[in-house]
Amino acid sequence: EGALPQQAPVLLGLEQMLFSDGRTSAVWGQQLREVWRRSLARTGVTTKDLGQHMGVLQYHLSARPHCLMRHEFMKLGVGAKSAEANKCHLFFPIPGDEVQFLRTGCLQHVDKFLAMAKHYNTSDLQVAREKLTQLRPSERMLVVAAA
Repeated sequence: EGALPQQAPVLLGLEQMLFSDGRTSAVWGQQLREVWRRSLARTGVTTKDLGQHMGVLQYHLSARPHCLMRHEFMKLGVGAKSAEANKCHLFFPIPGDEVQFLRTGCLQHVDKFLAMAKHYNTSDLQVAREKLTQLRPSERMLVVAAA
């Protein structure tokens, strides 16, 4: 399956932003960055390749105070289950994507993340949850920015 033409440049831009901001590990800049960028810039990159490149990039991000990295988050437990077992999946839309927003499903996911409040500050998520309850049950939305 071929990747959409705009996905690889978006991921390259994200990496550039993270690297410029000092968010990548020392090993990334010294050993992996150039090979990773060349690999992603080649022709014929598939969606699977993009996912693998994203996973490698996520793994080599440097931790910040009060920031929970994705691979750490997926290992945390909620009750007896990990976030992965609770199906707290992450989706990375890109600008221009249309997504179908389902309020009930989104609220269920937010509630799962709120259950992890002992691990991080959830005040922003509480505010977002309140705003979500004011939306219609189902809406088609256009992604205009991703961060």
